[in-house]
Amino acid sequence: MSQTKRNHYLPQTYLKHFLHEDHLFVYMKGEKFFNADFNIERRILGVKGEEGLKNIGLENRLYDPGVEGIKPNDIEEIFQAYGEDTYDSLINTLEDIPLGGAISRELKWQVATFMAAMRVRTPLFKAEIEQMDEAVQKHLLAMEFGRMTPEEVQSFYRDQIGKDMTLELATSVQRGFAEKTYKFDYPNGHFIKYALLMLEHHAHIFNAFNIRVLRTEKIFFYTSDNPVVYFVPRERINAYVSPRTLMSPYTELFFPLSKNLCVVGNRRGSPDEMVKATIEYADICNLNIACQSNEYIFAPFKTNRLDKYIENYIPFPFVFRVS
Repeated sequence: MSQTKRNHYLPQTYLKHFLHEDHLFVYMKGEKFFNADFNIERRILGVKGEEGLKNIGLENRLYDPGVEGIKPNDIEEIFQAYGEDTYDSLINTLEDIPLGGAISRELKWQVATFMAAMRVRTPLFKAEIEQMDEAVQKHLLAMEFGRMTPEEVQSFYRDQIGKDMTLELATSVQRGFAEKTYKFDYPNGHFIKYALLMLEHHAHIFNAFNIRVLRTEKIFFYTSDNPVVYFVPRERINAYVSPRTLMSPYTELFFPLSKNLCVVGNRRGSPDEMVKATIEYADICNLNIACQSNEYIFAPFKTNRLDKYIENYIPFPFVFRVS
């Protein structure tokens, strides 16, 4: 019997840096946890030690491309090479930088590279890639077939396939294209292809941001199953600038490195440096990290501020649409 392949989309190497007194609390806020099997108490899971992290951030067969000769572990090893193997050293180096100290180019590239891997290796990125492709394909098909009459659909099918289609079926097909009431089924290889293609692309984008690494000891940072957070502030959104783009001059970027360190990025020309985070600014980081989580939030401590995510289902705030 073949063994089920399980893949770490959030590596232990990363999550262990959010342990506090050897504990991590998992807030399960995904839609699948809001059913009769999960009461509110079951939506918080306490994890003890690095050993307990082995079952966190896993998705069965996530990196299985379904291609002969390529194993899921081969894909995961690529992500490891993009920063995971040297992450402990990176955190130690950052922690040694004094407040006001500069982040070197080499160190910034290491941070950007790891962020890129953490952006594209998650189930949310897979869902987004499929959502965007499906939205575009449905729009194009609606433009082509949704405007046809059922009789024209019959004629097209006969010309292309060489078979007849009943008028009733043609009417149903035409309505389905027009109203977009169907789903695409994507092979895993589709996600993996885009993840690998976008790895270095994202690394260069993140490296182009001006970054500050916030350090705090009075309040800890959260992380989530979507740890790379970015958005355009509401007042900057218009017909040309979407709410969620990495390319706008107004984009704000957040990435929690550990419970004590968080990257904050923008394009306002600020120096790349280590700064002390006020409690208020750390709260802003945590708010954005929690808001853009997908199904899980990971916190070094229990906090009432995260209770709203397990009391009521709060979905990921961005959906890709084609008008």
